[in-house]
Amino acid sequence: MKIRFLKLFLFVLILITSFSIVYAGYPVDGNGNCGPGPGVKVGDFCYDCSPQSDSVCPNDLVPNTCTDSNPDADCVFYVQCDERTPNACKLATQSNGENCQLCSECSGKQAISGNQCRLERSVCEYSYQIGKCGAECTVPGAQEQCPGGNSCTAPNTVGSCSNVCKGDYTCETSCVPTCSCAPGYLDTDGNPANGCETQIPSNCNDRSFLTCTFNNQCDWCKDCDNNQYSGGQSRCVDKGTCTRSCVLGQCTAECTSGQTQDSGVDYCSSGNINNQILGCGNDCKYSDGTAQDTLAQSCLNTCTETDNGQDFFYKGTVTDNNQCVSGSVCPSNNLVDVCNGGTLTEYYCSNNNAASVSQNCDVNSVNIDPATNTCSWSDGKCGDGACATTQGVVDCDAYLTGDFISSEAASSSCTLGCVGENCCKRTKKSNN
Repeated sequence: MKIRFLKLFLFVLILITSFSIVYAGYPVDGNGNCGPGPGVKVGDFCYDCSPQSDSVCPNDLVPNTCTDSNPDADCVFYVQCDERTPNACKLATQSNGENCQLCSECSGKQAISGNQCRLERSVCEYSYQIGKCGAECTVPGAQEQCPGGNSCTAPNTVGSCSNVCKGDYTCETSCVPTCSCAPGYLDTDGNPANGCETQIPSNCNDRSFLTCTFNNQCDWCKDCDNNQYSGGQSRCVDKGTCTRSCVLGQCTAECTSGQTQDSGVDYCSSGNINNQILGCGNDCKYSDGTAQDTLAQSCLNTCTETDNGQDFFYKGTVTDNNQCVSGSVCPSNNLVDVCNGGTLTEYYCSNNNAASVSQNCDVNSVNIDPATNTCSWSDGKCGDGACATTQGVVDCDAYLTGDFISSEAASSSCTLGCVGENCCKRTKKSNN
């Protein structure tokens, strides 16, 4: 009986001691919270946070017992915000009293930089990170971060492409390569989809018009170009070896290099008359400006006359020459002495220029000599470009009663009784 009582006593003692160890805490307050200091709430009891084991599970002092699915305030209290897991971020303030905030894992395709949990007063920082928040790459336009690519498949073509990072930070899945003809091949049908079907000969002489200028190694030498002849039919030749020249009878050439031709056109230049000379141009045609014109005539400023100045009794001509101002001939003016009624216009030279003066030729006179019974007379007229004076002596009786002598002579001399120029004729004298 004593042994049975002793065993029961020891059992109760151990049970009470265990309960006192397990439940070393205090009841929650009227609001169901632990306080005033941080503590772990288990049921209706609180256990103060302490670096010492509080014998409450989960126990932060035992490795691997604080987890995101079963957080312990006693654990979080001593952990800084940027070291906490997302589930434990806001369970308690830091030991210094500052609150923590939980930043979203993604902002669009940008992922949080660093720990999601950080001080409430700090800024959530984001960046593009491959494999997070839908970002497949971080540098738009770059090829290094995106796998895969394509190559040209058409015959005799070369070219390839790599998938690049697009503007939305995702990778291309099927880039389109830029294709070109492989060396020595040419696309002559204008359809690059079927490849480059024409192989280009290495020798220029073996190339056609379509392939001649490929790679700028050859020139297409036309038989005629700008009326110049290349010496044969159109052909492909080595670069820079095609030469042409003007050859009469070829390519409608009308002249050869160095040939000239008088155009038949004269013109005034610097006071003289020049011949327009045509030269053979680069187009194998005669043209102005390709040859030196020649002097056709020197225009002199001179004046000449045939009656030696102002000679009123001789019909003369003045020739007035001048330098040209325009036109195709040297200016020259011939001025002939001329009568207008009884007035003579006499031309003469003055300082290499023509001048004129007027002279009255109609001067008449009659003299009677009673001692000899004769009459002398002088009859002045303006005839053919000169003054003419007719003179004579006749019997006074005949003069007074007979005929009156007049003259149509054109010079200063008169022969009585003849017919024609320089002859006198008789006309009946009037009674009054």
